[in-house]
Amino acid sequence: MSDRPDETQRARAWWLAAASLAPLALLAAVAPWCRTPMLVSLALAFGAVVAAVTIASHATVRAALGAHIPRALLAIAAGLSLGAISFFFARGASAGSLRDVATGLGSTGAILLTATTIGAVVGSRVPHRGHLLPVALVSTAVDLWSALAPEGPTRALATTPDPAWLRVLAASAPVAPSRAMEPMLGFADAIFAALYLAAAKRHALSLWRTTAAVALGLVAAGVVAVLVKKPLPALPFLGLFVVLFVRESRDVQREDRSAVLVAALLVVAACARLLWLYTGR
Repeated sequence: MSDRPDETQRARAWWLAAASLAPLALLAAVAPWCRTPMLVSLALAFGAVVAAVTIASHATVRAALGAHIPRALLAIAAGLSLGAISFFFARGASAGSLRDVATGLGSTGAILLTATTIGAVVGSRVPHRGHLLPVALVSTAVDLWSALAPEGPTRALATTPDPAWLRVLAASAPVAPSRAMEPMLGFADAIFAALYLAAAKRHALSLWRTTAAVALGLVAAGVVAVLVKKPLPALPFLGLFVVLFVRESRDVQREDRSAVLVAALLVVAACARLLWLYTGR
Protein backbone atom coordinates (compact mmCIF):
# COMPACT_ATOMS: atom_id res chain seq x y z
CA MET A 1 0.00 0.00 0.00
CA SER A 2 1.32 3.43 -0.91
CA ASP A 3 2.02 5.81 1.98
CA ARG A 4 1.05 8.77 -0.18
CA PRO A 5 -2.16 10.39 1.03
CA ASP A 6 -5.05 10.82 -1.37
CA GLU A 7 -6.32 14.29 -2.18
CA THR A 8 -8.94 14.21 0.57
CA GLN A 9 -6.37 13.24 3.19
CA ARG A 10 -3.96 15.88 1.93
CA ALA A 11 -6.65 18.56 2.02
CA ARG A 12 -7.53 17.62 5.60
CA ALA A 13 -3.86 17.75 6.55
CA TRP A 14 -3.49 21.25 5.08
CA TRP A 15 -6.60 22.43 6.91
CA LEU A 16 -5.11 21.02 10.11
CA ALA A 17 -1.85 22.84 9.41
CA ALA A 18 -3.71 26.09 8.90
CA ALA A 19 -5.56 25.50 12.17
CA SER A 20 -2.27 25.21 14.05
CA LEU A 21 -2.34 28.97 14.62
CA ALA A 22 -5.84 28.80 16.12
CA PRO A 23 -4.64 28.36 19.75
CA LEU A 24 -2.44 31.44 19.40
CA ALA A 25 -5.13 33.52 17.69
CA LEU A 26 -7.68 32.55 20.35
CA LEU A 27 -5.27 33.45 23.13
CA ALA A 28 -4.58 36.82 21.49
CA ALA A 29 -8.33 37.50 21.29
CA VAL A 30 -9.04 36.77 24.96
CA ALA A 31 -5.73 37.93 26.47
CA PRO A 32 -6.88 41.47 27.39
CA TRP A 33 -9.61 39.99 29.59
CA CYS A 34 -7.40 37.36 31.27
CA ARG A 35 -6.42 38.78 34.66
CA THR A 36 -4.24 35.85 35.62
CA PRO A 37 -0.93 35.77 37.50
CA MET A 38 2.09 36.14 35.25
CA LEU A 39 3.14 32.53 35.76
CA VAL A 40 -0.28 31.33 34.58
CA SER A 41 -0.18 33.72 31.61
CA LEU A 42 3.22 32.42 30.56
CA ALA A 43 2.02 28.83 30.95
CA LEU A 44 -0.98 29.52 28.72
CA ALA A 45 1.24 31.17 26.10
CA PHE A 46 3.76 28.33 26.16
CA GLY A 47 1.00 25.73 25.95
CA ALA A 48 -0.48 27.48 22.92
CA VAL A 49 2.90 27.40 21.15
CA VAL A 50 3.42 23.72 22.02
CA ALA A 51 -0.02 22.97 20.57
CA ALA A 52 0.77 24.97 17.43
CA VAL A 53 4.12 23.22 16.84
CA THR A 54 2.68 19.77 17.51
CA ILE A 55 -0.36 20.27 15.28
CA ALA A 56 1.67 21.78 12.44
CA SER A 57 4.28 19.00 12.59
CA HIS A 58 1.63 16.29 12.62
CA ALA A 59 -0.23 17.90 9.72
CA THR A 60 2.91 18.35 7.62
CA VAL A 61 3.80 14.70 8.04
CA ARG A 62 0.23 13.56 7.37
CA ALA A 63 0.33 15.49 4.10
CA ALA A 64 3.56 13.65 3.15
CA LEU A 65 5.06 17.03 2.29
CA GLY A 66 8.60 15.84 2.99
CA ALA A 67 8.33 13.15 0.33
CA HIS A 68 7.69 15.67 -2.47
CA ILE A 69 10.67 17.96 -2.91
CA PRO A 70 9.02 20.45 -5.34
CA ARG A 71 6.10 20.97 -2.94
CA ALA A 72 8.49 21.16 -0.02
CA LEU A 73 10.56 23.85 -1.74
CA LEU A 74 7.40 25.79 -2.53
CA ALA A 75 6.29 25.59 1.11
CA ILE A 76 9.71 26.71 2.34
CA ALA A 77 9.72 29.62 -0.10
CA ALA A 78 6.24 30.64 1.06
CA GLY A 79 7.33 30.43 4.69
CA LEU A 80 10.45 32.52 4.09
CA SER A 81 8.41 35.14 2.22
CA LEU A 82 5.87 35.35 5.04
CA GLY A 83 8.68 35.60 7.57
CA ALA A 84 10.34 38.44 5.64
CA ILE A 85 7.07 40.38 5.43
CA SER A 86 6.39 39.85 9.14
CA PHE A 87 9.93 40.93 10.00
CA PHE A 88 9.54 44.14 7.99
CA PHE A 89 6.29 45.13 9.70
CA ALA A 90 7.47 44.03 13.15
CA ARG A 91 10.14 46.74 13.24
CA GLY A 92 8.95 49.52 15.50
CA ALA A 93 5.72 47.79 16.58
CA SER A 94 4.79 48.57 20.20
CA ALA A 95 4.37 45.54 22.47
CA GLY A 96 0.78 44.33 22.64
CA SER A 97 -0.46 46.41 19.73
CA LEU A 98 -2.50 44.87 16.92
CA ARG A 99 0.53 45.25 14.67
CA ASP A 100 2.64 43.39 17.23
CA VAL A 101 0.10 40.57 17.45
CA ALA A 102 -0.36 40.33 13.67
CA THR A 103 3.36 40.25 12.91
CA GLY A 104 3.92 37.80 15.76
CA LEU A 105 1.31 35.42 14.40
CA GLY A 106 2.69 35.87 10.88
CA SER A 107 6.25 35.13 12.01
CA THR A 108 5.12 32.08 13.97
CA GLY A 109 3.17 30.83 10.96
CA ALA A 110 6.26 31.30 8.81
CA ILE A 111 8.39 29.37 11.30
CA LEU A 112 5.87 26.53 11.49
CA LEU A 113 5.61 26.26 7.70
CA THR A 114 9.34 26.47 7.02
CA ALA A 115 10.68 24.49 9.96
CA THR A 116 8.19 21.62 9.85
CA THR A 117 8.74 21.24 6.11
CA ILE A 118 12.51 21.05 6.58
CA GLY A 119 12.05 18.55 9.41
CA ALA A 120 9.66 16.44 7.34
CA VAL A 121 12.08 16.36 4.39
CA VAL A 122 14.96 15.21 6.59
CA GLY A 123 12.91 12.86 8.76
CA SER A 124 11.31 11.08 5.82
CA ARG A 125 14.82 10.12 4.68
CA VAL A 126 16.13 8.69 7.96
CA PRO A 127 17.39 5.26 6.79
CA HIS A 128 16.61 3.23 9.92
CA ARG A 129 14.39 3.69 12.95
CA GLY A 130 17.35 3.08 15.25
CA HIS A 131 19.00 6.23 13.89
CA LEU A 132 16.60 8.29 15.99
CA LEU A 133 18.67 7.52 19.10
CA PRO A 134 21.91 9.10 17.80
CA VAL A 135 19.85 11.96 16.36
CA ALA A 136 18.43 12.60 19.82
CA LEU A 137 21.87 12.43 21.43
CA VAL A 138 23.64 14.69 18.93
CA SER A 139 20.84 17.28 18.96
CA THR A 140 20.98 17.26 22.78
CA ALA A 141 24.73 17.93 22.81
CA VAL A 142 24.53 20.69 20.21
CA ASP A 143 21.51 22.39 21.79
CA LEU A 144 23.07 22.35 25.26
CA TRP A 145 26.17 24.07 23.92
CA SER A 146 24.30 26.48 21.65
CA ALA A 147 21.80 27.64 24.28
CA LEU A 148 23.84 27.57 27.48
CA ALA A 149 27.51 28.13 26.58
CA PRO A 150 28.66 31.78 26.56
CA GLU A 151 29.70 31.55 22.91
CA GLY A 152 26.61 29.61 21.84
CA PRO A 153 24.74 31.09 18.84
CA THR A 154 21.31 30.43 20.33
CA ARG A 155 22.26 32.28 23.50
CA ALA A 156 23.60 35.20 21.47
CA LEU A 157 20.41 35.43 19.41
CA ALA A 158 18.21 35.18 22.51
CA THR A 159 19.90 38.23 23.99
CA THR A 160 19.64 40.37 20.87
CA PRO A 161 18.23 43.84 21.61
CA ASP A 162 16.11 43.77 18.45
CA PRO A 163 12.85 41.88 19.15
CA ALA A 164 12.09 41.67 15.42
CA TRP A 165 14.94 39.18 15.00
CA LEU A 166 13.53 37.00 17.76
CA ARG A 167 10.25 36.88 15.84
CA VAL A 168 12.02 35.35 12.85
CA LEU A 169 13.86 32.75 14.93
CA ALA A 170 11.36 31.73 17.60
CA ALA A 171 7.65 30.93 17.67
CA SER A 172 5.89 33.58 19.75
CA ALA A 173 2.68 33.72 21.75
CA PRO A 174 0.62 36.56 23.28
CA VAL A 175 1.00 36.86 27.03
CA ALA A 176 -2.08 38.02 28.95
CA PRO A 177 -3.20 40.63 29.71
CA SER A 178 -0.84 42.86 27.72
CA ARG A 179 -1.00 40.64 24.60
CA ALA A 180 2.71 41.26 24.03
CA MET A 181 4.17 38.57 21.78
CA GLU A 182 6.95 36.71 23.58
CA PRO A 183 9.30 34.09 22.06
CA MET A 184 8.64 30.59 23.38
CA LEU A 185 10.13 27.87 21.16
CA GLY A 186 12.98 28.06 18.69
CA PHE A 187 13.14 27.31 14.98
CA ALA A 188 15.15 24.13 15.60
CA ASP A 189 12.52 22.82 18.02
CA ALA A 190 9.90 22.82 15.26
CA ILE A 191 12.36 21.20 12.83
CA PHE A 192 13.06 18.28 15.14
CA ALA A 193 9.41 17.85 16.12
CA ALA A 194 8.57 17.26 12.45
CA LEU A 195 11.73 15.20 11.90
CA TYR A 196 10.79 12.68 14.59
CA LEU A 197 7.23 12.43 13.29
CA ALA A 198 8.31 12.01 9.66
CA ALA A 199 10.81 9.29 10.62
CA ALA A 200 8.10 7.54 12.63
CA LYS A 201 5.75 7.60 9.66
CA ARG A 202 8.40 6.29 7.28
CA HIS A 203 9.24 3.32 9.49
CA ALA A 204 5.60 2.53 10.40
CA LEU A 205 5.99 3.53 14.02
CA SER A 206 3.01 4.82 15.97
CA LEU A 207 2.48 8.35 14.71
CA TRP A 208 0.13 9.21 17.56
CA ARG A 209 2.53 7.90 20.20
CA THR A 210 5.36 9.89 18.63
CA THR A 211 3.14 12.98 18.51
CA ALA A 212 2.38 12.54 22.21
CA ALA A 213 6.10 12.14 22.94
CA VAL A 214 6.89 15.35 21.05
CA ALA A 215 4.19 17.32 22.86
CA LEU A 216 5.15 15.98 26.29
CA GLY A 217 8.84 16.64 25.64
CA LEU A 218 8.15 20.28 24.81
CA VAL A 219 5.89 20.65 27.85
CA ALA A 220 8.56 19.08 30.08
CA ALA A 221 11.09 21.64 28.82
CA GLY A 222 8.76 24.44 29.86
CA VAL A 223 7.99 22.92 33.27
CA VAL A 224 11.65 22.40 34.13
CA ALA A 225 12.50 25.92 32.94
CA VAL A 226 9.90 27.28 35.36
CA LEU A 227 11.23 25.15 38.22
CA VAL A 228 14.84 26.29 37.71
CA LYS A 229 13.72 29.83 36.79
CA LYS A 230 15.90 29.87 33.69
CA PRO A 231 15.29 29.39 29.94
CA LEU A 232 16.37 25.93 28.86
CA PRO A 233 16.95 24.26 25.48
CA ALA A 234 14.03 22.07 24.42
CA LEU A 235 15.78 19.54 22.17
CA PRO A 236 17.21 17.45 25.04
CA PHE A 237 13.70 16.96 26.44
CA LEU A 238 12.26 16.35 22.97
CA GLY A 239 14.81 13.64 22.20
CA LEU A 240 14.49 12.07 25.66
CA PHE A 241 10.73 11.67 25.44
CA VAL A 242 10.84 10.29 21.89
CA VAL A 243 13.45 7.71 22.89
CA LEU A 244 11.48 6.77 26.02
CA PHE A 245 8.02 6.62 24.44
CA VAL A 246 8.95 5.14 21.07
CA ARG A 247 10.68 1.86 21.90
CA GLU A 248 11.64 1.16 18.28
CA SER A 249 13.88 4.24 18.26
CA ARG A 250 16.28 2.31 20.51
CA ASP A 251 16.56 -0.55 18.01
CA VAL A 252 20.11 0.31 16.97
CA GLN A 253 21.80 -1.84 14.34
CA ARG A 254 25.13 -3.40 15.24
CA GLU A 255 27.03 -1.31 12.69
CA ASP A 256 25.56 1.90 14.18
CA ARG A 257 26.52 1.26 17.80
CA SER A 258 29.83 3.09 17.47
CA ALA A 259 27.94 6.17 16.22
CA VAL A 260 25.65 5.99 19.25
CA LEU A 261 28.69 5.79 21.54
CA VAL A 262 30.26 8.86 19.90
CA ALA A 263 26.97 10.74 20.21
CA ALA A 264 26.69 9.80 23.88
CA LEU A 265 30.25 11.02 24.48
CA LEU A 266 29.29 14.35 22.88
CA VAL A 267 26.47 14.72 25.40
CA VAL A 268 28.83 13.90 28.26
CA ALA A 269 31.38 16.41 26.95
CA ALA A 270 28.74 19.13 26.59
CA CYS A 271 27.45 18.52 30.12
CA ALA A 272 30.99 18.45 31.53
CA ARG A 273 31.89 21.75 29.92
CA LEU A 274 28.72 23.43 31.18
CA LEU A 275 29.38 22.07 34.66
CA TRP A 276 32.92 23.45 34.47
CA LEU A 277 31.62 26.85 33.35
CA TYR A 278 28.85 27.21 35.90
CA THR A 279 30.62 25.87 38.97
CA GLY A 280 33.42 28.40 38.88
CA ARG A 281 35.88 26.08 37.13
